[in-house]
Amino acid sequence: MAEVPNEQHASLSLHGLSVCVVACHYAPETTGSAPYNTALVEALSSAGADVDLITGIPHYPQWVIQDSRYRRGIMWRETKGNVRIRRVRHAVPAAPNLIGRARMELSFATLAAPLVRASRADVVITVTPSSGLCLPPLSATVGGRWELSCTI
Repeated sequence: MAEVPNEQHASLSLHGLSVCVVACHYAPETTGSAPYNTALVEALSSAGADVDLITGIPHYPQWVIQDSRYRRGIMWRETKGNVRIRRVRHAVPAAPNLIGRARMELSFATLAAPLVRASRADVVITVTPSSGLCLPPLSATVGGRWELSCTI
């Protein structure tokens, strides 16, 4: 039978652990998976993990790039608290149908994969529909780390 965690277990520290989170949607997006991805990244950082985030450009739920900073370029580096953020330019479909979403996911995965492969993180967590299925195998060739894929 599994042991019930006590208060001591609930306050475990992640100091010394390096985590790379890959999620197409993140703050400032306020709907969909972005709030959950943002909470995950903040929780890991608050627990002491060294967190690198690879994410996309804000566009949801409007399906439009409203922030002019992201209209030109292919990659942006940002910092939010102790989290290092790299945003990659992916396709944003005018019509969020199956083909448009697939194109968005594929372009995000294509640009994120080299960053994941170059990461020296102990753990890689991918959270995104189709990218989550292909990024761990792409990065698995860099041995010695755990890969976790959360497909939603």
